[in-house]
Amino acid sequence: MAERVVMLSELCADLGYCVRDAKITGIVTDSRAASLGSLFIAVPGHTHRGVDFVSDAVARGASGIIADEEMNLPDHIGLVVVSDVRAISGIVAMRFFETDKQELRTLAVTGTNGKTSTVQLLAQLLGELDQAAATVGTLGFQLPTGFSPSSNTTPDVVEIHRFLASAAAQNVRWAALEASSHGLVQHRLTGLNITTAAITNITQDHLDYHGTMTEYIAAKAQILALSGLRAVVLDLDNPEVRALRPQVPANVQVLGFTLGEVADADAVVVAQYDADGTTATVRLDGFEYRLRLPLVGEFYLRNTLTALFMLRAEGLRFEDLVAAAGRLRGVPGRLERVGLDSDVAVYVDYAHTPDAIARVLQVLRPTVKNDLWVVFGCGGDRDKSKRPLMGRAAAEGADWVVLTSDNPRAEDPSKILDDIQVGCAHARLVIEDRAVAIESAIMAASPGDTLVIAGKGHETEQIIGDVAFPFSDREVAQAALNLRKCA
Repeated sequence: MAERVVMLSELCADLGYCVRDAKITGIVTDSRAASLGSLFIAVPGHTHRGVDFVSDAVARGASGIIADEEMNLPDHIGLVVVSDVRAISGIVAMRFFETDKQELRTLAVTGTNGKTSTVQLLAQLLGELDQAAATVGTLGFQLPTGFSPSSNTTPDVVEIHRFLASAAAQNVRWAALEASSHGLVQHRLTGLNITTAAITNITQDHLDYHGTMTEYIAAKAQILALSGLRAVVLDLDNPEVRALRPQVPANVQVLGFTLGEVADADAVVVAQYDADGTTATVRLDGFEYRLRLPLVGEFYLRNTLTALFMLRAEGLRFEDLVAAAGRLRGVPGRLERVGLDSDVAVYVDYAHTPDAIARVLQVLRPTVKNDLWVVFGCGGDRDKSKRPLMGRAAAEGADWVVLTSDNPRAEDPSKILDDIQVGCAHARLVIEDRAVAIESAIMAASPGDTLVIAGKGHETEQIIGDVAFPFSDREVAQAALNLRKCA
């Protein structure tokens, strides 16, 4: 992208008090990324104040600062003081990158589970219709031409605007974003012209951050208040999502669907599952559509339906979308099979909530020849209240449970395992070392057993303390399967 030069006062017009103006050639929220001409937006963090890094940004060449307090700066450094740095960051980014002027149709998906799959399925459907899409979420920043990682499900708002501007410059006309609860309350979608959104489901997660389910649900509901929103898709089989329907603004079209018998559903879906995929009849607006997915399980069907209805709301022909759905592929780390030639069926999955654990086991159960195993742990420094609930979901859904570590961070792994065992008192194995736990489970399984390794999915790290060590469930499982063949 060509370098732009914009006055700080222009970027911040009507947003705050401009103490001194300056020419701006770029925007950063990380002082370490500042360079000559940068505008450093001093966003407050969870443990640090953004203003504590102003001197570092200036030392690296920043020419302007946005902060929530006045400060002494060299005379050549511009300064704008605002009351809420987070709230205005997206507007500043939009003005600098001019994302409001670009022809980019932007969609957003929130929900406890299913965000990544739905966003990836949106991109696949558009690709099948020869329409390129950019995606932002757990799997990083993705374009048809390449990929770059992201540290958050919903990245920093400046990085999102930067990426979408780059996508538009490459003639990409669609973007699909994951909207996490953190991202919504921290204004990471501000300034984006999101026209269609979806809420997949809401179950317990992130209470370490939000405190209560009421606050968590309220965070998810913020997606309904996005400026420019024209349509929203709701999975009405989830009670918490169904309860949000009255909160949808009158000028926003609602398409609610059910796989059951929800009375006020706009679309009713009847499904049959088999070992090779899913067949469904979709009743919508007086018509019936036959859908055949090469993907196994109810959660894949729900996420596909969400994607189909979102694109229908954007004006694409539903018949074309249904046909394209027959060519969909699985999403990395979402019920992904490892080692097809083994005498045990091994899957890796991102399930890391009680509901997700229960659902993945429910999906696999009809395909199991003998016993169903689950290997999982719970993250450290995260919502502790869900640990026994995950243990209970595993104990109720699997024949054999293997407990292990999953990003213990600063917590004692044995304490985390103790918390899980409150809900799962009879685990087959309890092994802190995740690699050893995976190998032990695969070696102990009998021919015809099915084993799911839950929690990490696509991730390639194990975080212990403050160090991220290379780790892939997929690679460890494949190595264990190779060892099993030689045993």
